[in-house]
Amino acid sequence: MDKFNKRHTNVILAAGGVTLAIVLVIVVIVKWNQLKAWVQKIADKTSLDKEIISEDVTFSANQTKTMAAKLYVAMKGWGTDEEAIYSVMRSLQTRSDLLSVIKQYRADYNESLSERLCSELTNRELKKVNTILSEKGIDYTF
Repeated sequence: MDKFNKRHTNVILAAGGVTLAIVLVIVVIVKWNQLKAWVQKIADKTSLDKEIISEDVTFSANQTKTMAAKLYVAMKGWGTDEEAIYSVMRSLQTRSDLLSVIKQYRADYNESLSERLCSELTNRELKKVNTILSEKGIDYTF
């Protein structure tokens, strides 16, 4: 009986060690992804700040915030309001306007507008967004 208890104790301790190792791996993966997201957020902000030409921004900060909010609402929950997305894109006048909205969206909703649009829209719908931008002379592709 003594050997039996000792063997069971060793098995239980080994299983506990494996469980702990798995938990640690999961924690490391989660933290690593959080760190990558944080670094990407800083890189995006720095990159956008360099690309936005303030003289080319035709909207106020409040208008830019409103456009980012319209895009968020258009993609929030079930379904996507493609027409609301197209409407915002049609209202943009310059590349700096678009980059300002992208920057504001990231700041307000802690996610990439590009990634969100690509996950919400079909290829045909993305092509329409890109065509709207292109027809306005805005050099940017989602």
